[in-house]
Amino acid sequence: MAYYQTEQQSFGIWPSLITRIEKWASFIASSREIEDKYSKMSTMIAGPVSELRQKYQVGLPNEKQVLDYLWDHPELIKTLQPLVKTARESLGDQVQILLQIWDDPIDRHLELVIRKSSYANILQDLDPLIEQSVELQRGAPNWIHVTTDYVRI
Repeated sequence: MAYYQTEQQSFGIWPSLITRIEKWASFIASSREIEDKYSKMSTMIAGPVSELRQKYQVGLPNEKQVLDYLWDHPELIKTLQPLVKTARESLGDQVQILLQIWDDPIDRHLELVIRKSSYANILQDLDPLIEQSVELQRGAPNWIHVTTDYVRI
């Protein structure tokens, strides 16, 4: 009887071992999914954002926050690229263009912030960008807000 119990106990290890192997296999599969996710993020999100930074001198005070937001809302990339291009071409090199996240308890959205040395004609400068933004984003669930924070450069 003691031998039978010992044999039964030794067989009792196998289901536990199989369960552990299954958990490790699941962990490895989910790790690969995470790697794939970040690889896609690099291609879909980080690449275009890096291009905006280099080609149009766009500032990113908190790049990780912007990339995370764009990962959750990748449809904004299609709007962001022409909007930044228009901002830089129409306002020139004398302005600073920033991408940042507006984050408060009520609302969270991506902002295209324009900074100037003088804000005398800021509304005339922003109106064409806001109009283009509205046209590009018509019917979209999430918006890029074009604004200024009145910080002088």
